[in-house]
Amino acid sequence: MSLETKTCKNQGRGFAGDDRDQLIEELKKALAAEKKQNVYLKRVASVYRQAALVDQLTGLLNRRAFDQYSERLFGLLPGADDKRKSVIPCIGLCMIDVDHFKLINDRHGHPIGDVVLKEVAGRVRQSLRTSDLVFRYGGEEIAVLLPGVSPEESTVVAEKVRQNVVHDVQSTPVTISIGVTCATRYVHPTSMVRAADEALYAAKNSGRNCVATKMLKQR
Repeated sequence: MSLETKTCKNQGRGFAGDDRDQLIEELKKALAAEKKQNVYLKRVASVYRQAALVDQLTGLLNRRAFDQYSERLFGLLPGADDKRKSVIPCIGLCMIDVDHFKLINDRHGHPIGDVVLKEVAGRVRQSLRTSDLVFRYGGEEIAVLLPGVSPEESTVVAEKVRQNVVHDVQSTPVTISIGVTCATRYVHPTSMVRAADEALYAAKNSGRNCVATKMLKQR
């Protein structure tokens, strides 16, 4: 009878002081390890998100990034939201195409073509402000968004880029053609791309290695 009574008393007593302190310490370590793992996982996820927006060959932002950034930026133009004051007065867009790129690939091979694309991408990037956004839009085509740059200034910037890109690769001249447009009020990004593409085709038809402009009609 006394044995049963003693057993019941031990069961109701709970953890001893040392055991409780050890358990609390282990819980703290487990929570700290879990927090550290969560931070690591968030960093990994951030790296993967960033990698998904970068072109692996040129290091420029890719087409997916262009769609995301252009949607956000154009939403800051006048007229985008009547209830909110505009943040950016205008946005320029340059569509850049490497002239005779197929000929470069055919003559020197695709590895040299890749070198040309990387060199052109680097020269374009170096010609711009840090606030300008450069994308590999597709193939040998590069898109540049110029926040806060007026129609006149956009053309000047494009000409500067064109001059800085010109160089030779194995005795083959590398040049670019550029189509320029600019929005001073909200417009859907696809309309901007269409206008810049039309200007690019005009530059190609004018003999390449030049800049052509088509401005949007906006109220």
